Amino acid sequence: MDDSSLLLRWLAVFGLIGLNAFFAAVEYAVVSARRSRIAVLAESGSPAARTALRWLEDARHRDEILATVQVGITMVGLALGW
Repeated sequence: MDDSSLLLRWLAVFGLIGLNAFFAAVEYAVVSARRSRIAVLAESGSPAARTALRWLEDARHRDEILATVQVGITMVGLALGW
């Protein structure tokens, strides 16, 4: 195995670990978000808070986000194992 191939593999591993960290952070944020704090920010005019509140108040949408995150974590885990 030449050096460029080894470097590419290491970059892929670190990229996948970063992607897994992103998915884990999204999952944690969705599960632990304080809706009351987001509502206060939305009332003060934050467009991001309004969007987040709309997503979190809709149980179906929240479940879709969590399912997508879980699929992402699983796919990254499979890619790392390959």
